[in-house]
Amino acid sequence: MPEEDLGGLAASDDEGLAYLALFDDQSLLAWLQGWYMSNCDGYWEHGYGVRIETLDNPGWTVRLELTDTNLQGRPFERFEHNRGEHDWLSMWIEDMTFHIVCGPLNLGEGLFSFRAWVQGGAAPA
Repeated sequence: MPEEDLGGLAASDDEGLAYLALFDDQSLLAWLQGWYMSNCDGYWEHGYGVRIETLDNPGWTVRLELTDTNLQGRPFERFEHNRGEHDWLSMWIEDMTFHIVCGPLNLGEGLFSFRAWVQGGAAPA
């Protein structure tokens, strides 16, 4: 795979960022919007929801509230994968919230993994 410009970071096969092409960001975002809307019942959205923020190391943090959803109480084994300084992903459930923290180019991977779990797939390995 030839090098590709990713906002100032060069991506090549040896950096392990080739997986970026696997995620269709538009359909993933549409799915997340649908998941959020499917939980909006006139009550849930007033106290719960989805939060996506940046980290200063750099990276992303995502909190997806599971309280009063069909996912409340569903098990998820903590996942951590560190492929490099800017290529890492951790996910876990704590206090009925699904947490994703990841490197600056791993947001799609984290959300893709959340979608797979919601749809009945196994946690990433």
